Amino acid sequence: NGVNHRLFSTGGKEEGKNLVLLGHVDTVFPPGSGSRAYEESGEIIFGAGITDMKAGVAVIVSALGVLDDMTLLGSIAVKCLINGDEEIGSTHSQTIIKKLASDYELVI
Repeated sequence: NGVNHRLFSTGGKEEGKNLVLLGHVDTVFPPGSGSRAYEESGEIIFGAGITDMKAGVAVIVSALGVLDDMTLLGSIAVKCLINGDEEIGSTHSQTIIKKLASDYELVI
C-alpha cells in the first residue's frame, strides 16, 4: 500500500501497559498546491508538514531520550508508533492503532 509504520518499545515492565505515543510523518499537501518547499536557513528548517506532526515526532523522540537518560523507561511500558498515514482515518495503520489502544491504559 506504500504507507509504512514503525513501532518502537521501551522494553519497560509490561504488566502496567502504561502508555502509547502516536505520531505520523505524512505530508498532507498535494504537489503544486502552493505548500512551502523544503528549505534550510541557518538552524531553521521550513517545509510542508514541518509544523504539523513532524515537530511532534521530534518531541516524542527527545522525550523518550530524556526518560532513557534518567533511567525511567525500565519502570514503565511505552510503545511508540510512527506511521505514514494522515491522522484522519489512519487508513493503513488503523488496525495496529486500535490493537495498541485496547491493550494500553493511555494513548497520546
